[in-house]
Amino acid sequence: MKKNLMILIASLFLTACGAAKMMPTGETADAKPKVGDAIVAKWSSGTFYEGKIDKIDGGKMTVAWNDNSNPVVVDAIDVYPIPKAGSKPDAKVGDIILAKSGSGNYWNGGEVTAIEGDVYKVKFVSATTSVNVPAEKIIKISAASVADFKEKAGTTGFLAEAQKARPTIPDGYTPKKGDKVLAEWSGNSWYPGTVDNISGSNIYIAWGGNFKPSAVAEEKIIPMPTAKDTQMPTESQFVLVKTDSALYWQYGQTVSVKGAKVEVKLPDNKTKTVKAGEFVLLN
Repeated sequence: MKKNLMILIASLFLTACGAAKMMPTGETADAKPKVGDAIVAKWSSGTFYEGKIDKIDGGKMTVAWNDNSNPVVVDAIDVYPIPKAGSKPDAKVGDIILAKSGSGNYWNGGEVTAIEGDVYKVKFVSATTSVNVPAEKIIKISAASVADFKEKAGTTGFLAEAQKARPTIPDGYTPKKGDKVLAEWSGNSWYPGTVDNISGSNIYIAWGGNFKPSAVAEEKIIPMPTAKDTQMPTESQFVLVKTDSALYWQYGQTVSVKGAKVEVKLPDNKTKTVKAGEFVLLN
């Protein structure tokens, strides 16, 4: 009887040790998010950013972003705890994950292409090269987020070609305080805004939504297009197109030009029809 009992205890001990090894360092199986937790959350399609949980309401969480932008309500499924130091994700080669490769607050989607110890080689969906990322900077994500990033990966080639072109700044244009403009908020991301202040060579743009004003180089600012001053594109020309939400402008390519209407193919292969004032030519 004692022999059987000792075998049972040993078996339970080994099972527990095995479970502990499978569990990421510093994590517990029943850990639940709570207010104040440091997290990574979906800020916009394909973009995740660091912040803290400000409020939890059922399947929604209010996130206070690290850049002090106004808090935003995010679906709980799009919120992930920041991994503990020394933790290792349950990810394998071929998986689509979130990874952080720099010192900022952004986390980007990418595919794990190789694993060597605690170093993961990741090819980001928005890039053509791979980078080495430590295990503790990798987050395993939901199936829905994986699907979003796979869809985004399919647009990389289209965007890479479109982003080679740039908007043309009208001759003699110099931004002035109060101007309605379209400006490059970050690499190849164009948002509408208003010139809030000019201090030396720094031009501060007040963005729409919940963003605080930030400095933008003059060569990355163009006046907001109007129907009156818009030049019509040629077929197959790349353009920036006003989105339905009007919060940002996305890349597109003209399919046809019929009078005042332009049919544009978008990165997701869908098309939409726009008119003068709703697009900017890229050259």
